[in-house]
Amino acid sequence: MSSVEIVVPVAFFGMIFGIVVLVTYYRNKRMERMALISSGRDASIFKEEEKITKLSSLKYGIFLVGLAIGFVVGDLMALAGSVTEWVAYISMIFLFGGVSLLVFYLIARKVVKSGKESD
Repeated sequence: MSSVEIVVPVAFFGMIFGIVVLVTYYRNKRMERMALISSGRDASIFKEEEKITKLSSLKYGIFLVGLAIGFVVGDLMALAGSVTEWVAYISMIFLFGGVSLLVFYLIARKVVKSGKESD
């Protein structure tokens, strides 16, 4: 039995499961919003989620810049001969990728607290 005979059915059923989960999630979210509106309450609880969603392009940009810096620093470490090549690349990519996500967290927390977000 080849791996294709195993992977294709698993991927197919995983895709079907994922679609069902996403449809159910968004339908329930829409129903929650409609229930809040019909009861006359403010839907401001969803605003925090929307602020973070709008910042996603900033997150990906900072993360990719961090990965690029990790590649460069890993290459410099490998050329200097201080560490083996694969250790230098992997460690620096993870290190700078993690640092970039921490930087994004600090920026996003400041933006959400101040409430000054531009579209």
